[in-house]
Amino acid sequence: MLTLVGWVEWRHRVGRCPNRCAGSYCTPFDAVLGITAYQQTSMELVRLGCLLAVFLPFELAEQLLAQLCGVRISGDTLWHWVQQFGRQAMHQLDGELEQLAKGIEPMSESFAPMLAALPLVIAADGVSVPFRPHLGTAKGRIRFQEVKIAVLARLQQVQTRSGRRVTRLQQRRLVAVLGDMDALQPRLHLETLRQGMTTAPQVVWISDGARGLWRLYQQRLSDIAIEILDFYHAAQQLWDAAEAYGNTLPTRTPQQ
Repeated sequence: MLTLVGWVEWRHRVGRCPNRCAGSYCTPFDAVLGITAYQQTSMELVRLGCLLAVFLPFELAEQLLAQLCGVRISGDTLWHWVQQFGRQAMHQLDGELEQLAKGIEPMSESFAPMLAALPLVIAADGVSVPFRPHLGTAKGRIRFQEVKIAVLARLQQVQTRSGRRVTRLQQRRLVAVLGDMDALQPRLHLETLRQGMTTAPQVVWISDGARGLWRLYQQRLSDIAIEILDFYHAAQQLWDAAEAYGNTLPTRTPQQ
C-alpha cells in the first residue's frame, strides 16, 4: 500500500470456511485497520491530497504533496480522489436531508462549554461564480451563475491589552449550494441544528434586504433569531430616503 512514508508491504492472516463456502473469505487484521478489499492507497495520503486540492490547482497540489512526503501522485489521481469523496459527501448529505424532512433531527456538534455559551450569528447572501460551459475542459467562454451561501459563526467579545473590547471569530461553518433559495433553505436548516441553534444563548440573523433571504428568515428562524439588516444596505436605503427628502426642500441637503 502507498502511504505517507512510501510503499508499505505486510503479510496478513486470511480466514476462510473449511468448506470454502462462498463469501466466507475474511481478513480480520485488515478490518481492524480499516483497509478495504483491493485498497492500494492509505486514507491518510488520500485525505492530505484532497485537502491540498481544495486550496490549490491539481498540478500544484501534486507538486506540493511530493515535497511534503516524497510521494508523487498524478494530478488526475488527485482529481479522481476529490470526485470520489465529493460523491460520498453528497450521498451523506442527501440522506441527512431526507431524515430531516421526516422530522428526524441531526446530532449537534460536540461543543466545548465555552463555545456553546457564545452567541450564534447567521448570515446569507448570493455570489456570482464563473463556470466553464463544458465539463472536463477549460475551453469556452465562462458563464456566471449565482451560488447561495450562508455563514454560521460563533463570536466572542475579548479585551485587548490596551483595554479595548473587540469581537473575535471563534468558529465558522459554511453552507453553499448552486441553486435558488429553496435549495439553500433545507441545507441551512440542517446546519443550524448541527450548530446548536436551539441551545445557543442568543441567535442573530443578518443579511441584506433581498426578499428571498427574509422569506427564509420568516420560515425558519423568526421564532428564535433576532433579525438585523446589515449596516451597508441600511445606510444605502437611508441615503436614498434622505436624498429624496432633500429634493423637496432646497435648503436641506441629504447629509443634513
